[in-house]
Amino acid sequence: MGRQLCAHSMGPDMDDEAAHEELKLDVERRQQALAEARNAFARSQPETREIRHVRRAEDLFDIAMGRLERVEETRRREAMWMEQEDQRQARREPPSLQQLVLQHGTHDKIMLEAWATFDAEMAEWKAKMRAGEFDAKIWR
Repeated sequence: MGRQLCAHSMGPDMDDEAAHEELKLDVERRQQALAEARNAFARSQPETREIRHVRRAEDLFDIAMGRLERVEETRRREAMWMEQEDQRQARREPPSLQQLVLQHGTHDKIMLEAWATFDAEMAEWKAKMRAGEFDAKIWR
């Protein structure tokens, strides 16, 4: 089933693939800035080196990586939740009389054993419905 991720679970600026790609680009830009800062630091004279610039670049890089990891984790959880919800919906479906007839050709060709199996499956499904087994939602 085609579903979209919940925008509210990812924050106001993380609602689509474009935002995710923008975060990846931001991480790449920060990686480049960090590499440039390290190179400039390595080339500079010991008395003029300012470690605070390198530390700031490292801090910005860590922040960007944290945001990207949170978005990706949220998307993984969303996908897992949707898969579980789809499985729950599939289990909720009753046994299909139409499928039984298709398996045997016509209604009059269905054997007694097939009817007994179908009736048992239907009784089990009805008992689960009465017990409310299918009503429990999987919450994120």
